[in-house]
This record gives sequence, structure tokens and C-alpha cells, in this order.
Amino acid sequence: MNTFQLMIFDLKHSFPLAVRILKEELGLLSALHCLLCFGWRKIWQRPFKPLASQLSNAKEEVLTRHQLEPVLLLEAALSVDLKINKDRTLGILRRVVRESGAQFIQFAVQSPSPQEWRAKSIDAKNEFAQKGLLQFFNAEAQVVSAPAAHFAFDVKLCHFVRLTQALGRPDLAPLFCGADEALFNQPELRVSMTRAETLATGHERCAFRFRWDENPQED
Repeated sequence: MNTFQLMIFDLKHSFPLAVRILKEELGLLSALHCLLCFGWRKIWQRPFKPLASQLSNAKEEVLTRHQLEPVLLLEAALSVDLKINKDRTLGILRRVVRESGAQFIQFAVQSPSPQEWRAKSIDAKNEFAQKGLLQFFNAEAQVVSAPAAHFAFDVKLCHFVRLTQALGRPDLAPLFCGADEALFNQPELRVSMTRAETLATGHERCAFRFRWDENPQED
């Protein structure tokens, strides 16, 4: 994954999705106002400037900043420019991040269709999931063994968590956790995901545990 690929994803998926959500949440005129304010802030605002001495040029962090910056700018456009209250602003951000994040996961790992996924054996699903972990630059994950799970991994470092904490906005980190739930809670996938611990909520790891459908051929 590189910056160019992320830009393509943004143009094809994230931006159209965000526009749709803003229209649904705000109405057409307020959505246009929000987008204009967002565009102005995109040109002039540098949300990571206060962290200049702490930033890394490592590819993983650069790409994570690329994904986090629009969320910071959109929050400012909603709360400062449109003067929308904190709870409603957070609700809109949660929808945008959750839905676009779920699409990004599918884009990054080139997910099979639900029908193709269900037809895979348990071993094939485990192999696909393990390869898929390598595509995610915003976290460092390690496959582990866990009771009752077909596939499990722990995340010990998340760049979203580190950056939002450094910005003094740790409350934004849990927004990005919602993408996993949005994707894997789709009934047609027949996937059970649990994540009792997350870095975003103060734990020492994100403990992802998956159980796959054990009767893949049944519909």
C-alpha cells in the first residue's frame, strides 16, 4: 500500500461515501457548506504541525496520518464552522469512519465475495486472514493461539492510538475500531469477531478473536 493507492481509494470510495453521509445527516445545503469548509481547511490547516518534532517519516506512520487528517479536518468543519454540538459531531464522524474504514479493509485485502468466503474451508480462511494482516500499515499485529478461536491476533501498536494521544485527542481513537465491527458483523459473512481488549480504551493490546462458519457450504 502506498500514498497513491490511498488517494485512489479516497476518490473512488471514501469521498463519495462521506458526501452521502453528510447529505443524509445535514441536508444538502449544510452538507455543501461543510464540504466547502473542509476544503478550505484542507488547504490551510496543518493538524499535525504541533507534533512536528515527534513525527516519523516511516511509511506506516505517513500513511496513517493520511487517513487520520481528514477526520480531524471534518471534525473542525462540523464543530467550529457549522457549530454542531459535540455529540452530533461525534456521531457523524463515527458513521464516516466506520463505513469508509470497512470499505478500506475490503479494498486492502481484496476481500472475496460473501459467497466465495463462505465456501472456503477453515484452513483457507485462516491462511487468507494471516496474509491479510500484512496489508495493514496502521498497526503491528502478531498471530496468537486463543481458546475457542479459529484465528486470533494481538495488536500491540496502533498508529491511530499513538497519534491521537499525541494530539491530545485520545477520544478519537475508538472511532477507527468501528470499521472492524462494521465489516465483520455483516450477517452474510457468518463471522464471529470478539475484541474484549483494545489499545484505544487503555488496554495493552487489541485482542482480535475470530470464529468462522464451520458449515461453509450451507445456505
